[in-house]
Formats: sequence, C-alpha cells, structure tokens
Amino acid sequence: MKDKAYKQAEQKIAAALTSRATELDLINIVIEKHYKVEGNVQTTETHLTELPESIGQLTQLTSLYLYDNQLTALPDSPLAQLHECRENVEND
Repeated sequence: MKDKAYKQAEQKIAAALTSRATELDLINIVIEKHYKVEGNVQTTETHLTELPESIGQLTQLTSLYLYDNQLTALPDSPLAQLHECRENVEND
C-alpha cells in the first residue's frame, strides 16, 4: 500500500496529464501527522520516497522539479520516457 505522499504525487501527475502540463512541481511533498503523547502534541512527517510509475506518461514534460524529497531511487524506465525534459531532475 502506498503512503499519502505517494498518493499526493499520483494526484499531481494525473492533473498534469489532464492539462498536458509541460512542468511538474513535486517539490517537498510532505504529509504531517499530529498526535498526542502524554498530553503533548507530536508531529511526524512522511516525505515522498519513490516516484509513481505514471510519471513516464508525461512525455510532454520539459521541467520536473523534485527538490526536498527523500527519494531513495529514481525509476529508470518511466524517466526514460521524458524525452523533452530539459530541467534538472534533482533530489536533496
């Protein structure tokens, strides 16, 4: 099962497909969860750790922004479909 950060990335990809966007901003996808422990509010963050395979369907992309995520790997096959992408694909 994919986490909420992954699902948020999927939603942005779906919107980009629908609009035929040439830029996609997946910068700093973070889901915060707040909970109480012994009366104190605690916060945990879930970052985007992998790209959905559907990224490869965005063949019209010229720019893909991935800054400030916690990607552990980039999928070779889907990214290879992004022939028009000229901007850096970066991960900090």
